[in-house]
Amino acid sequence: MTKQMNKKEEELLEHTFVIPCYKDSSFLPECIESLLGQTKKSNILLTTATPSEYITNIADKYNIPLIVNKRAPGIASDWNFSLNSCKTQYCTLAHQDDIYFPEYTEQMLKAIKRTSQNLIAFCDYEELKNNSSRFWLTYLTVKRILLLPFYLKHNWQSIFVKRAILCMGCPICCPSVIFNLDVLKDFQFSSEYTINLDWNAWLELSKKEGGFSFVPKPLMQHRISSECETSMGLNENRRQNEDKIIFHRLWPKYIASLLAKTYEFCYANFKDK
Repeated sequence: MTKQMNKKEEELLEHTFVIPCYKDSSFLPECIESLLGQTKKSNILLTTATPSEYITNIADKYNIPLIVNKRAPGIASDWNFSLNSCKTQYCTLAHQDDIYFPEYTEQMLKAIKRTSQNLIAFCDYEELKNNSSRFWLTYLTVKRILLLPFYLKHNWQSIFVKRAILCMGCPICCPSVIFNLDVLKDFQFSSEYTINLDWNAWLELSKKEGGFSFVPKPLMQHRISSECETSMGLNENRRQNEDKIIFHRLWPKYIASLLAKTYEFCYANFKDK
């Protein structure tokens, strides 16, 4: 069991990991262990709209507060509730299946605090599948190419560049993101989407004044498994349909259809990557 922080220690912390728990993920303890192993300590909070004895026992084991969302389960509802439950300026929505490297908090706080008006910061990441870490994958390389303008820090504040990197797809890994809640006071994820709600959110935030800080270093592992929402969304064609909606918002019909078809082709080989 982790040591209970005293009130003075809690007040000094400026960042919170909130884990929106959904059903009984076997990977949840591994995620929590990675958060406890950070070089810079943060608050850790569990939220759930699907309470269970399993989740309660894990919260008790690690001495972590658990807050139950009494609204109907849904990704947007769960994520918005989690953000609203955070009491610190900076927040990361830690996905229950993912793993965060020890320097994540330290490096991400440095990035987002470069200016007081930064909206979010995010980092590069590895994929974790079947307990194997994978960095050099085709689609991850494509994402890094889309992010090339962000290797120049002066582009972080540009509304044009922020928008541009998101027009060909979503290169920002949601669980890697740290939010500056002092600036994002009215921010909410849209319930219009079940998979691409993060892509939609970054597009909306890209219109605002304020930066998207980028750390071009993998500081976490995003797990791919049959239990994860990405896999379920692909199998149910929700991802493909939501891609079409967003691309048609951004591009003329012909280009939007071409981009959607290209992504659909890549998804067909997703399990083999």
